[in-house]
Amino acid sequence: ITAVNSASADKLDGIIIAVNGPAVNASLKQAKAAGLTVMAVDTVPTPPDLVDATYGTPNLQAGKLIGQYAAAKLHG
Repeated sequence: ITAVNSASADKLDGIIIAVNGPAVNASLKQAKAAGLTVMAVDTVPTPPDLVDATYGTPNLQAGKLIGQYAAAKLHG
């Protein structure tokens, strides 16, 4: 929360954050109101419109691909 608030106060262009709960919601709203681009990684915040974009990995698909790679390297 302190880092988000500092980014807003310092008028940075944007922030990237791994949201892990609603405690940061007010700070994210302030950051967007201050004109910062706000991007979340890994987890979509609640509500989703607290950020401009979310970047994450589809874990089920990633796990399947990793398993296929490992099986091929170990010859099954």
